[in-house]
Amino acid sequence: MKISKSEITKKSLINSALNVLCKTSYKGAKLQDVANEVGLSRGAIYWNFKNKFDLYDQVLKESFDTGMHDIYAILDSNEPVVNTIKKVINYLLDDRFNINYKSALLYNGLVIEHPEEMQPIITRVDKLFNELFKRHNALLKRGIQTGELKSDINTELEARVMYNFIWGYYTNKIRFFSKQNRMEIKDYVYKKFVLQLAT
Repeated sequence: MKISKSEITKKSLINSALNVLCKTSYKGAKLQDVANEVGLSRGAIYWNFKNKFDLYDQVLKESFDTGMHDIYAILDSNEPVVNTIKKVINYLLDDRFNINYKSALLYNGLVIEHPEEMQPIITRVDKLFNELFKRHNALLKRGIQTGELKSDINTELEARVMYNFIWGYYTNKIRFFSKQNRMEIKDYVYKKFVLQLAT
């Protein structure tokens, strides 16, 4: 299926916006900077998006929402639980690391600044997170039932802690994890949230 020139332009603007917007605040973000990164005029943004809100919304849908649904699909597979968690960790810290990292910075900025018009987006992403915790919790319970995981696991807490640790790494990578490379973090997460839970 051939992709139209307008779809390519829109995708380029979304990718550029993710690069630019993750480094600044919602109010401080300049659409001209987004356009400049891909060598287009600011008018190209308004041709493809209604306003800054619409651009942010599309950027988060393309990066964050898509990523979450990819993880849901991994969690809902019928593979052994240990393999499933390992695949999630690979997805978050390897396969899509750059997009996930930038998306986390962008979303954290929104939550901190909390512009009123962005509340619907923040609410939507919070619902995605809650669904993620729910599905991971269900996976861990399945692991206990099948004997793959220890029976004394607090499944709800484990689900939340794993993703919050990874989120903390994304948002504090430069400040607090500058001495650790990503593979060290990935190995730590695997040992902590897979090996230590396995029977």
